Amino acid sequence: MGKGDLAAQTEPVLKNIQTILEICGATFGQVVKMTIYLVQGQIRGWALGYPKI
Repeated sequence: MGKGDLAAQTEPVLKNIQTILEICGATFGQVVKMTIYLVQGQIRGWALGYPKI
């Protein structure tokens, strides 16, 4: 799944988290804290994947 493409890897993870939140009757807007660990300076790839959710 999107090996070497952080945006391609991030999108399904965030969609899965969104699905779990919806099952619980919540949204990302109600999340107090979410920690994301990035390696090798791949912030741009993450930033490209996050807005799609």
